[in-house]
Order: sequence, then structure tokens, then C-alpha cells
Amino acid sequence: MSKATSTRAIQSLEKEGYVYRQKDENDLRAYRVYLTEKGKEMRDIILEKLNSFVDTLLSDFTHEEKENFRLLVHKASVKLCGSGIEQRCQEKQCDAK
Repeated sequence: MSKATSTRAIQSLEKEGYVYRQKDENDLRAYRVYLTEKGKEMRDIILEKLNSFVDTLLSDFTHEEKENFRLLVHKASVKLCGSGIEQRCQEKQCDAK
């Protein structure tokens, strides 16, 4: 995603009241983006819908199949994070259990 695309997306979310930006105290060229209360509420709704989707998607999988799927997705995410495609992969995302 380009910087321009990211900026437009953040501006749109800011306009809708989901996020706010604040100058970084350590790097005055940068902004930190934070969720507003409205954004936090939406995050909870999105996570609930995502969990429901995943539950439906995996409903016919056995426990072993679910575990294999989780391991394969984890392996792919580690590869993606290490490839430079995702430059700011957070440690907790790549090393999640």
C-alpha cells in the first residue's frame, strides 16, 4: 500500500470519527494514529463478525484439521513477514501461537 493510499484511508477514518492522529514526540515528522471510542466500538463489532465467520468457515473441521490449518496459516504469515512484503510486521503477529 502506498503512502498516499494509507494517508487517504486514515483521513477517511479520521473524518468518520474512528481514529485521531497525534504528532510523535520523538519524531516530529511522524504521526501516531489511535482509535477513538467510536473506533474501539467498531473494532469489537468487526472482531465479533470475524470470529463468527471463522467459526462458520471451520465448523466442519475436526480439532486436528483446525490445528493443522492454524499451523499452516502461521507458517505462511511468518514467511510473509520475513519477505519484506509486510515491512512493519509486529512481533506479536508473526510469533502468535
